Amino acid sequence: KVKLGMINMAYHAMDGDLQAANPLIKENTEEMEWANGSSVSVGTSYRGGTPQILHVSEYGRISVDKPEVAKDIKTGSFQAVRRQE
Repeated sequence: KVKLGMINMAYHAMDGDLQAANPLIKENTEEMEWANGSSVSVGTSYRGGTPQILHVSEYGRISVDKPEVAKDIKTGSFQAVRRQE
């Protein structure tokens, strides 16, 4: 959620004309979505959809501390990301 907070801060610090050209249609603690169809979402698990990018923070630490969560990330979240050809 810290990363989403950084994106939120950067968006709201942009010039008003840029914001008007790229208006938000959804904004909460887990997601930001713009009128052009772009979106950013955060969470502890991700399945479904076809994200272009998936950032997993501290995967090594998760693997050590919570191997069942790491397995879920590997079998679900990683599989949801479209392969780049």
